[in-house]
Amino acid sequence: MSHKNKKCLRDQAKERFENLKCFGRSKYEDKKQAAKEYDLLVRSGKRPDISKQEYINNALRDKIYSIKTYGTYAKHNNYFFEYCEKEHGCKTLVQCRQYADEWLQKRIDAGLSASTIAMEKAGLGKLYGESAENFIKTPERRRSDITRSRGYAKRDAGFSLKNNAEIVDFARATGLRRSELAGLVGNQLKITEEGAFLCIKGKGGRYREAPIIGANKQAVIDRCKAAGDSKVWDSVPSHMDVHSYRSDYATAIYTAYARPIDELKDKRWYNPKTHKEESALYHFRSDRKGLALDKEAMLKASEALGHSRIDVVGAHYIR
Repeated sequence: MSHKNKKCLRDQAKERFENLKCFGRSKYEDKKQAAKEYDLLVRSGKRPDISKQEYINNALRDKIYSIKTYGTYAKHNNYFFEYCEKEHGCKTLVQCRQYADEWLQKRIDAGLSASTIAMEKAGLGKLYGESAENFIKTPERRRSDITRSRGYAKRDAGFSLKNNAEIVDFARATGLRRSELAGLVGNQLKITEEGAFLCIKGKGGRYREAPIIGANKQAVIDRCKAAGDSKVWDSVPSHMDVHSYRSDYATAIYTAYARPIDELKDKRWYNPKTHKEESALYHFRSDRKGLALDKEAMLKASEALGHSRIDVVGAHYIR
């Protein structure tokens, strides 16, 4: 990056981000490939001087898989550029880099949420091709600070449950993301002896078969059959709190499979994701300290949602 660059900071950043676009590519497959490469290096006696997770993170550092993530990073990086131009007269991305920690501290002092600051730090990391550890330590994200989809009055503000009952019931019965609902075609329905499922290629290109559950199961099946090769929904209401209905779905899946907690206190469980034996119970910390969930049932809920980590479903979905 030359100090004589005549392009404005936003154009310089856009040029940098254009090279990171991997829209439509599977993040999940890239992670698996990086993990495989690491294991091969270990077996050949060339173990890297970093952990496996760090190796995977490095492999993904020059890639942005989501259009939404791309837009969010670009938007918040522009706030950073405005600050650098106004306060320090910066003209290039190189000149701006030295003020990144100063900018993040300003955001902390302004009282922004830990999640927003973490996202802005991640955006700077993508911009400069660096690990988040290269920037100042920022506040930890806590579950108790999350406001998204918390409380029915807030989550349904400006949205009529009565007028949109059919799509809400559909979302609660399938746990689909907004984009998955919007793109769903009727022939993605699959019915086997084990039940009814929706065949979804979801976030990061990951395939899953989402179980259709609950009292509205037949209505979901009928609507998909009627749609055939066409879209099941013409549109998804913009104010519909899809995340909260995914939470309802995850909670229902977990409840269906959960075993009594008292019976699991001294039991071990083989985690098929880590290939290790561990406690059968997932213990919460912080504001939910003292509570525990059945890991096996959590994994069922996580896979139904299109995730692979039980801590994500525990922290953000199961109520």
